[in-house]
Order: sequence, then C-alpha cells, then structure tokens
Amino acid sequence: MKESIKNMSKLIEDIRFVVIDVETTGLSPKKDRICEISMVAVKNFEIVSEFSSLINPNVDIPAEAFNIHGIDNSMVERSPNFEDIADTIMDFISESVLVGHNIEFDFAFLSNEMRKIGYDIENFILIDTLTLSRKLYLIENYKLKTVADHLNINTDRYHRAQNDVEVTVKIFQNIIRTLKDEYKISTLDSLVNFLNY
Repeated sequence: MKESIKNMSKLIEDIRFVVIDVETTGLSPKKDRICEISMVAVKNFEIVSEFSSLINPNVDIPAEAFNIHGIDNSMVERSPNFEDIADTIMDFISESVLVGHNIEFDFAFLSNEMRKIGYDIENFILIDTLTLSRKLYLIENYKLKTVADHLNINTDRYHRAQNDVEVTVKIFQNIIRTLKDEYKISTLDSLVNFLNY
C-alpha cells in the first residue's frame, strides 16, 4: 500500500513534498470530475520531479468551469481517463506530504477520484499554503495571485494547473525558508503543529 510519510520527526529538508493543483468540471468533489492535474515534487527546497496531464472527465465541461480555467471538451477528448493515470499519480505522491493552496479542495477531488478505482489516500498529510500565508503575511486577501504578488513572484497566467502549481511551489519555498529561519521549524512535526496552532 502506497501511503503518506509516517516519520513525523523527519527534517523538513529530507521530506519529499508534492505540490498539487487540479482543475475540475465544477465545485463538488462528489458530482464533478478532474479535467487537469499538475504535481511538482520538492525536496530540500529544490524541484526534483514534475507531472502534468489533461484528463478526460467523461462528462461535459460546463461554461462556468471553462470561464475559469479555459479547458474545453475538445482539449480533453483525446486525453487519458483518470483511471489510466491513477497508478502514475499514486507512485508520484507515495511517501510524500501533499501541499497546495487551499489543499482541501484539490485533495477532496483527488481522494474521490482515487476512491472510485479502489485507492484510499485519506492518510496523507496535507500542508496548506493558504493557511500558512494567513499566519505569516498581513495582506488584503490570500488568493494565490495576491500572495504571489506579495512575495514578488511573477506570472501572467492563473487557473491552469501547471501555472498554479509553479506559483504555489515558489510560495511554499518562501514559506518554508521563513519558518526555518525565523520560527526555527525544522521537522515535519513542528510544521504540522504550526499549521494547526
């Protein structure tokens, strides 16, 4: 069984973090489907591996969703179904801690898709850069673009999985360095405690 990391005393630089973002056909993890996924593995502050794919959700992508991410039915009709790449995704996230901006949203979709084909990923540890940003920065809101602008991270595109993951990786790298240098957070246990405090 592939699963999340278990050693909570592991040093942050020794942990494989997987930053993840999904684009979807709607806002309900139970009703809607993933139509794009992007993942970047980070270890010791460096990117070590990447995976991105459009996904055929086997349902129509409604106009409201297209207006957000720009993915339409014609773009995904020749893309793999989720079950075609589920093993690849599981291998990628195995023995890792999952990171995202509002990670609960992405994880709810990922977990639901995995459950449909017999995988249980509920034991994975989640690190939310949105929650961490709220704890560290005093800014007008905590949308991905606002946090990125605050940290002088430049990008001209949002709401496509690969772009959002690249920005989230840079935000996460900034946050982890700050936590390490200013808050003396050095282990996964101390990071989780700070996140939940």
